[in-house]
Formats: sequence, C-alpha cells, structure tokens
Amino acid sequence: MKIKIILIALLVVMLIPAILFADEKITLSTYYPAPYGDYDELTAYKMAIGPTYPVPTNDDDLVIEGNVGIGTSDPGERLEVVGGAIKATGGLIIETRTNDPAAPTDGQLWLRTDIGP
Repeated sequence: MKIKIILIALLVVMLIPAILFADEKITLSTYYPAPYGDYDELTAYKMAIGPTYPVPTNDDDLVIEGNVGIGTSDPGERLEVVGGAIKATGGLIIETRTNDPAAPTDGQLWLRTDIGP
C-alpha cells in the first residue's frame, strides 16, 4: 500500500509541471547548408508564416504575413515575381470592380464586372 501511494505521488509530481508548462507552438529552424545532410522535402498542413499570422482554416492552406517574392529576396509588393511569366491555368483575377478607379495607374489592369456585353 505504501509503495502505491509513493508511486501515485511521484506520478502526480511529474505530471503537474508537464501540464502547467505545456505549449502547442512549434518552432522550426533550418540552416543551409544543412548540418546533417540535404532536405529534399518539407510537408505541412495548415502552415502559417509570420509573427502574428492567423491560423489557416482548411488543410493544405498556407498563410503568409508580409510580402512574398518569387525570384527576388526583397519583394516590394504583396506578391512580386521576377524573371519569368506567371501561369494561371485556373484563371487570373487582377481585380474585379464595379466602378472606375479614381486615380488609375499606368500598367494596371482593371476588370469591370458590372458592364454587360
């Protein structure tokens, strides 16, 4: 009986700090070149990047806080692609509007959705 009480007390003492200090945040740090070989693949679901990112609601979603650059390490806009074409097989929406912009900028494309054929 004494051994059972001691084991239960030991178990409680071990579990209390684990419960109090439990955290669900995981931080992944990688270095290139990798110190233990090459990484060929990284798989994640509901992945978010940024210090105050929202949690994605669907599997396979990726939420990135800040600007994203493809072909550049210093993007100046939300998405900047340098050095190649952008291919969108499912369609490309630049911006849908129901009125003309007050101050259009050269080179921007506006798609009016309220004007019939």
